[in-house]
Amino acid sequence: MKKTLQEYALLAEIIGAFAVVFSLIYVGYQVQTNTAEQRVESVQSITTGYRELALVYVNNEDAGIAWHKVLDGEELTKRELDLMSDSIYSHLMTLEEAYDKYREGYINEEFLNARVALMQQKILLSPQIRNSYESMKIGGIFTRSFVEWLDVELKKSNLYDDPQRTKSYRDLE
Repeated sequence: MKKTLQEYALLAEIIGAFAVVFSLIYVGYQVQTNTAEQRVESVQSITTGYRELALVYVNNEDAGIAWHKVLDGEELTKRELDLMSDSIYSHLMTLEEAYDKYREGYINEEFLNARVALMQQKILLSPQIRNSYESMKIGGIFTRSFVEWLDVELKKSNLYDDPQRTKSYRDLE
């Protein structure tokens, strides 16, 4: 009988080892599935944010006019600058979310770079908006790591070296 108990104990250890291996494989699968879901949710959240921001220019005539003045290299009125500054703030908040998701591995660099290109246009096409961005940086609204990263990305743009831009956006095409 002693031998039978030892055999049962050995069999129980083998079954236990298989159970541990199986549970580790299952946990790995769950983590992988959760990460994939987080990636999808991140992209959807950021895309929705940008879609809502784009609709501001469609649904708000004053914002649309202000954006076209920026594209044409025209000076903004105080009201238009306020509208554009609010828009830039919202865009930056959404970009910071994208940046954080990129650092966490939930979105890829290509997705992030497309959003950066938009901010390069929005911030760098107008000296007035560039000044507004500088004020936001000084105000400490955004995390230091995000601002440092974005400043490097802005400098990569061909618009960066011309802070007193005299051409319109259409001249750059």
